[in-house]
Amino acid sequence: MNPPPVVPTLRPLSTSASAKLDAAGNVAADVACRRCGYNLRTLPSVGKCPECGTAVGRSLHGDLLQYSDPEWVEKLASGMNWIIASVAIGIFTGMLIEAVSMMVGGTGGAKFSTIAVPLMQLSLGAVGLVGYWMFTTPDPGNVEPEKPTSVRRVVRGTTVFGYLASPIAQALVVTAPLFAAGISVFCALVGIVGIFAIFMYAIALADRIPDVLLARTCRTVMWGIAAVMVGGIVTVVLTSISPGGPAPTGLIMFTGCFVGLGSLVFGIWAVILVIRFRKAMIEAARTARVTWAAPQGPAVVQMPARPRPLT
Repeated sequence: MNPPPVVPTLRPLSTSASAKLDAAGNVAADVACRRCGYNLRTLPSVGKCPECGTAVGRSLHGDLLQYSDPEWVEKLASGMNWIIASVAIGIFTGMLIEAVSMMVGGTGGAKFSTIAVPLMQLSLGAVGLVGYWMFTTPDPGNVEPEKPTSVRRVVRGTTVFGYLASPIAQALVVTAPLFAAGISVFCALVGIVGIFAIFMYAIALADRIPDVLLARTCRTVMWGIAAVMVGGIVTVVLTSISPGGPAPTGLIMFTGCFVGLGSLVFGIWAVILVIRFRKAMIEAARTARVTWAAPQGPAVVQMPARPRPLT
């Protein structure tokens, strides 16, 4: 049995925006297409611009995902699949490496971990890198030039840096522990910037769904993960500077417990958040595909080949 057709759900408009539509839902005023400037008068609100193919709803409703390019939204959802896969495989692989290290035991187990962990970070990091790269694909519907310091570009830059630097730090733990600790601290600092960037990017997408609760949850998880990363930096610094001392040992145990428990709680919460995002993106893409593929409709009159100037 075929599923029922998807009907685009129009979000409530302001009074001024609603006045631009007639009783049949067609544009009854001069409204410029936000991408090419075409005059959208007489077009159905669920149709698309005949010049550039952009959904009319995007010029009326703003940047809601249900009026964005459906292939772009679907690519964001696909990126989340890669991110979830990297987390799941990472948990399984980490448990496997730990089990093998315990079975080998002694110096052999330590050497195995020193080799296996960087290799795991490189392989799984590649999966996560692909996911974040897809999740931060530029919006083809943007009409304004993107700044070099945009959160989307910051996410990509910090993700690539973390992918390259973390395995190096892990490989130097035995041969150059202080140098490795320094690299780890710097990676953590860059990671904190990346965490804020990815969550700010996600919050902006949640606002475009729109989902107020999802955006609020993103902020909570963002601050929680940032606190855990700060705790990790403190633990690394204390361990490197004053190992074995009675007072630092107690503090190290406290920060270590905080980092461990926080990583578990906010890690699970982040995975749930990604799954919720993926579901929302798929639904938005499904609706957007219907909107972008909508016919011009009988209300469309003969249009000139070039954009008409607004009067």
